[in-house]
Amino acid sequence: MSHLRYGWTRHGCWLPGSCPTRWGGFAVRRWYCSTLTRRASLSATTPTPYESIYGPTRSFMYSFAQSLREELREHGVSVTALLPGATATEFHDRAGMQQTKFGDNSWKNDPELVAKLGVEALFSGRDHVIGGDRGTRWAALRNKFSSEESKAKRFAQDSKPDERE
Repeated sequence: MSHLRYGWTRHGCWLPGSCPTRWGGFAVRRWYCSTLTRRASLSATTPTPYESIYGPTRSFMYSFAQSLREELREHGVSVTALLPGATATEFHDRAGMQQTKFGDNSWKNDPELVAKLGVEALFSGRDHVIGGDRGTRWAALRNKFSSEESKAKRFAQDSKPDERE
């Protein structure tokens, strides 16, 4: 995967092609792209108690990616949203969430698996991909059919800090 790093920025992935258009007041003509990825999160599919800023921002990114996909379609640009589940990185540790279920990396997705799934979806032109193992895909399916109230309760159980310590 390291050979792709050159094309990745914090704003997405640009690959050879061209998109001569204006979008959002910006001339996109100088970008050379045919595919673009935006990272959202599985948190975009559920209320996120105790992470009340993170979840809504991920929901925005997912909606933003879907909107860009439609707006840029006529210019030959494909946009893929990556919705990774909990991934074994330092993210939750840096956020001070060691006292939650998310503070433990032992059960989380391997970052390489998440990246691999994202790149495969990007190159196949999919609109989005759930980045993670079977359990993560099951959680996404469960979120699709669960009520907002039940999703909020389930998420709160995992994200509420353990007050005993």
